[in-house]
Amino acid sequence: MEYNPYTQEYNRLQRVIENKNNEKRSLSGELSWFDATDVNRLYFSIEGEEDSKNKLLLLISTIEKEIEILHAKMQDTKSNTKTLFNPLNWFDDEQKVHRKKYNGLKKELGVKNECLERRKKSLSETNESINKYKNIIDKFKSFDREKISDDVHNLGQKIVLLEEEFKQISEIKNNIDIQLQPVLKQINDYKDSISAAKGNIRKAGAFEKKLNSAENSYNRAMIHQECENIFGESSPKKITRQQEVIIRKAERDLDKANKRAIKIVEKASRIIRKIIIDGNNMCYEGSDFVGLQPLIKATNEIVSNYKIIIVFDSAIRSQIKANDKMIRAQFDNNIKVHIVATKQLADETILDIASNDEFCYILSNDRFGEYMEKDVVKNSRVIRHEIVDGKIIIHDLNVNSRYD
Repeated sequence: MEYNPYTQEYNRLQRVIENKNNEKRSLSGELSWFDATDVNRLYFSIEGEEDSKNKLLLLISTIEKEIEILHAKMQDTKSNTKTLFNPLNWFDDEQKVHRKKYNGLKKELGVKNECLERRKKSLSETNESINKYKNIIDKFKSFDREKISDDVHNLGQKIVLLEEEFKQISEIKNNIDIQLQPVLKQINDYKDSISAAKGNIRKAGAFEKKLNSAENSYNRAMIHQECENIFGESSPKKITRQQEVIIRKAERDLDKANKRAIKIVEKASRIIRKIIIDGNNMCYEGSDFVGLQPLIKATNEIVSNYKIIIVFDSAIRSQIKANDKMIRAQFDNNIKVHIVATKQLADETILDIASNDEFCYILSNDRFGEYMEKDVVKNSRVIRHEIVDGKIIIHDLNVNSRYD
């Protein structure tokens, strides 16, 4: 099972970039070919090949005529040559001359035929060269250099955008892979445990089958002994029960690990650009008011990564005995601080700021139960925090620091 949702897109982009680079290289090669092609030289080469072709045609025609003459001579000589089936013709001087002449003509014909084949092969190669040069010239004439150049430029721009997208996906994917690594190891360990336990159950079943078919008590004792040697337990049924317990526990643990992996992916896959903080909510450790320190510590750690808006209700002024200017001065200059009249108004302001922006999250332990219709609540864009024992902990934002 592939837990990382970015793996598929990562692989797709990798293939697309590779294909686009191959396409760009191919088109760039076409441009290089066009710029390096000398058409005048091609025309000159065709003229030379045409001249060779005409010479070969003339030579072939001459050889073919010579072959015709040889055929005629051979036919004439053959007609004057008597059969060797008659022993009287073996030693006849005139017949010897005819036979020698025929063999000489036959050998000469073989030489002429070989020469003819060579010339025909040369002619075929010459025609191929002429056609090749003509095809190159036709391609050159129809080549739209401006269009191909624009295509190369456009591909280059697309590749830059794709590589930037690939870089972003890679960073997210690698971050998720790193976070998943420990839990994936656990998942594989649980699966291995289940597989091993099932294998042990099959082995125990085989021992049980042997026991059921054993002929006497001695044979059964030997089977029990063999079982104990392997498992440290002589009863196959007991082994089966033990392994079933192992499987049930491993399956429960596997289910928990799968859920944990899914949770990790959900958190790591989120894109957070803006955080609206419920200011008053982060000033309490349990029921004790501890002031602005947890909030100051947390925002100092995350302000470089996110746009931050802190929303307080008016009670904060009396709680820390400070006016609005003094409160704002406690935070980084890049953080906006907004103070509203009441707690209810603060909640509504927080929710309204975060609504209709999928990359905006709320940092608060408030459940906002009376605002379930709000987009940010429906889509679970609320991040929780913990303030305990002098520490501010925000798991989703990797904050774990002392504030006291």
